[in-house]
Amino acid sequence: MAAAFGSGCREGDAYDPCTALLEQCGLADKANCYAGSLTLIDCKRLELARALATSPRVLLLDEVAGGLHRT
Repeated sequence: MAAAFGSGCREGDAYDPCTALLEQCGLADKANCYAGSLTLIDCKRLELARALATSPRVLLLDEVAGGLHRT
């Protein structure tokens, strides 16, 4: 969703770049898992992949595990 709507590409064209992003973020083996079933660190990796999928010119990151808590 982030790639299709955030970067302006068509949904079908976003598949290959998103697959590559999941690979880069260490989530390729969890590509078909629900986000709610991921570990805390994998949730943060997913947020990173979502941010990168929008093709930002600059991405500021702070406190890698900050704000993560399982409720």
